[in-house]
Amino acid sequence: MMELKNISENGTVPESRISDPVAVADMVRAMVRADEQRSSIRSKVKGLVDGNAPYNPNDLKKNGQSFRTNTNFREAETFLGMACSAFYDVFSEVPQFATVKVEHGDPDDSAEFSRIITQEFDKLQRNDADFDYLMQLSQHEMVLYGTGPILFEDATDWNCRPIKSGNLLVPDGSKSNVNDLPLAVVRNNYQVHELYSFIRKDAAAEKMGWNVAEAKRAIVDAAPAGENGNKADWEFYQQQIRNNDLAFSSKCNTVQVAHVFYREFPTDEHPEGAISHCMIAEGSAEPKFLFRKTNRYESWDQCLHVFFYDKGDGNYHACKGLGVKM
Repeated sequence: MMELKNISENGTVPESRISDPVAVADMVRAMVRADEQRSSIRSKVKGLVDGNAPYNPNDLKKNGQSFRTNTNFREAETFLGMACSAFYDVFSEVPQFATVKVEHGDPDDSAEFSRIITQEFDKLQRNDADFDYLMQLSQHEMVLYGTGPILFEDATDWNCRPIKSGNLLVPDGSKSNVNDLPLAVVRNNYQVHELYSFIRKDAAAEKMGWNVAEAKRAIVDAAPAGENGNKADWEFYQQQIRNNDLAFSSKCNTVQVAHVFYREFPTDEHPEGAISHCMIAEGSAEPKFLFRKTNRYESWDQCLHVFFYDKGDGNYHACKGLGVKM
């Protein structure tokens, strides 16, 4: 697997610890291969909860054991529901979802400002139609598989995106503590209208860190070919998205994207080492960065959270959810 750039022998600190999109693509593929066995276990856990029979009927017949009971009584599904309900009660029955403390300005006013902001932020969360749904998805992943990751795609937006446990990849040997991660890969599928929304305004998108030309190429690759088997030019697909993005997106393949987050070396501006962020389109024959912004986040807290069912032996991959234990 690709290693992050290190300080050179003469003490020179690299501008960024990742700069080669081809190396990033190779690293993502290596991490996906390393996760294959864990993926197989997750599929068995999902089958257990979904009601799959405990034994392969053909194997039972071949071994002369067709008489054995081969029924899933859905006990695992019941246990999962009970455990998720317990965590949801702890989450939902708090007086407020967060306590905001103001440390700037007049100390005599800070307590009152803290109370007001806490109250308004809590109101913002409770009035959000998606917040409860998103947190329940995260809790489900946490209880079933052991980790319930959520991703903040924008450093200035409090809205999060829940991530499937299997779509967060970390290097083997990583600790079950996000702040200790050297890097993390989040795999995500975007519909073409979602990807287009990021680059709709070319100049602003490029300023944010988007490679607009590569994003357009990814959208064209995902779009269906015409009757003659050839692709149209970008303007045609752009107009299709603008005319009816949902209808057109339904005809297209999704764009599978790998987000790569990694910690840079500490600097005077970022004493703890900021978190940089880049993206590539998986499966591209000639990988290029879809997005790249160094020092985008001050810390892991601003981009990635992982809710652990337990801490295992301190190793990330030793964390097990209720599903594995069942």
